[in-house]
Amino acid sequence: MSTLFLLTRLAGATGVALVGAAAANWGLRGPLLCGAAVAFIAWVAAYCMRGRTAAAFGLPSALAVEGEPTVTDSAPEKLASDPRAV
Repeated sequence: MSTLFLLTRLAGATGVALVGAAAANWGLRGPLLCGAAVAFIAWVAAYCMRGRTAAAFGLPSALAVEGEPTVTDSAPEKLASDPRAV
């Protein structure tokens, strides 16, 4: 747990150091814009992988309640036939 904490702190500190070093030469607007672009790209990647992430934390199909849609059963054709789906 402490290694994860230290790596998280290291990642934040590295980002701050890089933006600060770049801001010394090019001003603050450019490096912050690049940082925002990197954060947006990371968000898009996480958004595209959200199905796999949810499936990893979902119930196994043997434990799911009969007839209830699970994370792995989230195909549009299966959910479209469910009257409870909104």
